Parts: sequence; structure tokens; C-alpha cells
Amino acid sequence: MLEAPFAVKAGKNLTEQNSRENLINMYVEKVPQGRGQIVRTGRAGVQKNFSVSGEARGVAYLRGGDYAVIGDGFYRLTTTEAIRLGTLQTATGKCSFGENATQIGICDGFGLYVWDGTNLTQASLPISAAGSFAALDGYGILNDRNSGRFYRTNLNDFSTVEVLNFATAESQPDKLNRVFTDHREVWLFGETSIEVWANSGTAGFSFQRVGGVALERGCGAAYSVASEDNTVFWLGNDGMVYRADGYRPARVSDEGIERLIGDARPYSDAYGWVYAIPGHKFYVLTFPGRLTVAYDIATGMWHQARTWGSSSWDIVGPHKLGPTVVLGHDGVCQLVKTAYQDANDILERVAVAPPIYQSGKRIQVDAYWLDCEVGTSDPSVSPSVMLSLAKDGMTFGNVRTRALGAVGDYKRRAVWRNLGIARDWTFKVSFTDNAPFSVISGRMEASVLSS
Repeated sequence: MLEAPFAVKAGKNLTEQNSRENLINMYVEKVPQGRGQIVRTGRAGVQKNFSVSGEARGVAYLRGGDYAVIGDGFYRLTTTEAIRLGTLQTATGKCSFGENATQIGICDGFGLYVWDGTNLTQASLPISAAGSFAALDGYGILNDRNSGRFYRTNLNDFSTVEVLNFATAESQPDKLNRVFTDHREVWLFGETSIEVWANSGTAGFSFQRVGGVALERGCGAAYSVASEDNTVFWLGNDGMVYRADGYRPARVSDEGIERLIGDARPYSDAYGWVYAIPGHKFYVLTFPGRLTVAYDIATGMWHQARTWGSSSWDIVGPHKLGPTVVLGHDGVCQLVKTAYQDANDILERVAVAPPIYQSGKRIQVDAYWLDCEVGTSDPSVSPSVMLSLAKDGMTFGNVRTRALGAVGDYKRRAVWRNLGIARDWTFKVSFTDNAPFSVISGRMEASVLSS
């Protein structure tokens, strides 16, 4: 048997008839030795902890615990329940958070709410609407969603915002759509530019622009901003995904991912978050109901993620690592690498391999063998893998199923025989059982015919 090409990334080819390679709910693990140096394995599953009704709006690790906004409620989360601490004036839209020594600030895109450990109150603001909120050195930072201005609260008092305690991001005459703090700096994301400010410690308005830094690249979605790996990620106003390389926007998306993003317009409701599993950290970018793509910071590879029955992964996670929980569409959950369902629903793992093509000559495939994980499922599960073929590069035919064996059946092989003759072969593999699934490679017995 010869090794056949197998999927390593997600994306949309400029010409789909050239390649339909894709990874959905699977990512690449690079290994130094073994039968193969690349293993495709399923993403973390979603384990539901308990139900809470309302839109999942934001979650963060603050003051030593997990907090969330769900619907119009502000909650402290435990492993078994959501404790309601107060009520917001809105019930939809993403939220941002910040903390000082004694308070938590929550912005719902309009107002600023302050939790002092006992009560949740709404701050009086000198602007009609606050776009987002962050905190640094005891100060709260919020932007006027209708201008390039940003304000600071009083020190260790998020509830007080003086009318003259503001500055303006002036490198471009654009509106600010997000304030974000990272490494003791304030990142001001505008529609067409980005500035970085820091606390100078001087009297009065102590925040000053860092060395005249201005990134000539805007932010296409306020809540796409997230931080991990000592840097900041965001969706640019040009539909590309960036990470900050110092104070330079470094593109991390490729053409295939950017075509998927282009198909998922508009950008404005996209949100980004981060999570980690052993050996990997992911920046996840979701266009609700349309698309989710995830960037593996360890490998630089992208994959798609989906909830069963949806075109996106309907999970809201933290903008910075910390929370042990995420929010699903109907409750509080956690991500578990050894969970193989999404909140008791199907977790479908899909890989579409690059095409097998030999200068237009006919190829006869006598057997296709999927070199994958076998004999490892729970005894109550009888796992099977599904294969479908496109012999014209586009149209997939009937699904053919093969068992992956009972526990301990490590000699089991998933083999499909007598597949026929075609000039252009594309193999699509899918797996829906509540069991682990990893693929090392595809192998085939084939011969190239004379014409």
C-alpha cells in the first residue's frame, strides 16, 4: 500500500475542483516519531455542567473565580450552579470585563456596571454609550462607541468617570470599537487603525501613547480581540486575522481561511476567544451561525469547528485564558479533551483529503485503508468510521461504513475494497460516535492506467 495524501488544514480553495481539503472538529498534532509525523485528532468535546436560560454574552476569570453574563443576569459560577448577582438593562450582545482590587466592571456595549462584592450598580457616564471596558493598574478604561475618545475611571473606583478624564486616539480619524489591556498596555482598536497607550504615572490623565505607536490596520469586529501566547489576536478590517508581533500586525490567516471568512460576512458580530489543552492553545473566531475557524498557536494550522446542526461552534469562551468554564447555547459547560460529544449531542469529526490526480490519467483503486485509532472506545460503544468518495472532485457518493473494533481489538483495520476507476479521487472521512478518533494517514492500493 502507498500513502495517500490526507487532510492537514481547513480552508476554501480558490478553485474547489482543484482541492476541497478540510478539517472540521479535528486538528493536527505533530509528533517526532511513529507511523506518521502528523496525527489528526478530534477537538475537545463540550461537557455540560448545568442549564441557565438566556443568551451567552461573556465569561471571564475575575477576582479568583468564574463570572459570566447570561441574558440580563450577571452570575458567579461554581461547578454546580450559577449564582445571580445582579441584573443588566440589556439581555443581548457581547460583554467585556475588568477588575481592580475590590470591584468588577462589566460593559454591555451601552452602560458600565460595577460589582463591589455585594451590589451591582450602574455607573453614571459622561457619554451616551460605552462600547467596551478593560482595566489596568486599578483604573477602568472605556471607549465612547460614537467617537475616538476613551475615558478612565478614578483609581480603584470604577463607578466614577469624570467628564474631563479622557483622551483621543488621533493617528486616524476613526471610531474606537474596542479597548483591551495586555502586558500593562492599553490597546485601542479603531475601525482603521490601532494605538497602544500605557500608564505613565504622571499627575492628571496619566495614560500616554507608547512611543507614537500606530498600527495602520483596523479591527473588523470589536469582540474578535483576544490575547494569548504573549500577544493579541484580532480580525482585521480587511477580513484577515492578525496577531501583534511587537507593535506590528502579523497576518496569521491564509488565503483559504480568508475565503471562508469572506463568505461569512458581515464581520461585525464575530467574536474571538482562547482555550488550551495539553500541548496546544487555540484562538477561536466565530461568526454566529455561519462559521467558526480555530488557529492552533502551537502549529500555526487552522481547522473549522461546528456544533451538530449548525455551521458554527456555538460556544462563548474567555478573551483571556483563565476560566475553567465556557458558555453553551443553553447553559454552563466545560471543554474536555476526553469528551467525545458536545453537551450530550453528536460531535462530528470530518476530514476531506486533497485530491489524488495523475495528469488526467485513470486511476484504479483496489483498496483504501484508513490508518486510524482502533480498539480504544468505551465497551458500550461500537464505533464505526464513514467514507464517501468524489470521483469528479466535487460530488460525494454513498457513505460506506467500517467498524473500528471493540476495546483491545488493535489489529482491526478500516479497509474499503474495489472502489473503481476515476481520473480524480477525493476521500471524505467522518466519525460521529461517542469515542476517540484520530487519523495517522490514508493508504491505498492503486494503479495508474494508460489513459
